[in-house]
Amino acid sequence: MAFASAQARARTRPGRLTAGEATLMLRGAAAARAIVTRLGPTERSWALAEAASRLERTAFARLTWTPEA
Repeated sequence: MAFASAQARARTRPGRLTAGEATLMLRGAAAARAIVTRLGPTERSWALAEAASRLERTAFARLTWTPEA
């Protein structure tokens, strides 16, 4: 809990993600898409694919780009 609070204070703009946080979201989306591929065309796989797309959109929309030092 304290770690998350420290990260939130360190952000320059609230609601934005760091590159590491966005990477974790994109990895989660990739894992969900792998499951979708195994499930085939079912109602559950469509819902999972939609969740993966939402994760990807959120990660890219809220990503805070910082220049490498």
